Amino acid sequence: MQVEGNVNRPLALNYSDLTEKFKTVSVAAVNQCSGNSRSRLQPRVPGAQWGNGAMGNALWTSVRLREILDMAGLKSGSLQLRFQGLETG
Repeated sequence: MQVEGNVNRPLALNYSDLTEKFKTVSVAAVNQCSGNSRSRLQPRVPGAQWGNGAMGNALWTSVRLREILDMAGLKSGSLQLRFQGLETG
């Protein structure tokens, strides 16, 4: 993981860094698709006509993004973050 841009200390962290330098936390959260229950919309909208099934619970475990940004020294006035995964098109 790299943290760069509007920070005082750009970071390059690997998995071991994340698990050893930061406390992990878990959060239970509901994920629901914005198209859930669209089968009841009138007039009909394009796409899958889901009923109430496009949702689920998950337990997410990771480190707090705030702590990573604090370590990098996020500069005052920063307005947005951009995340880029390892996937390619």
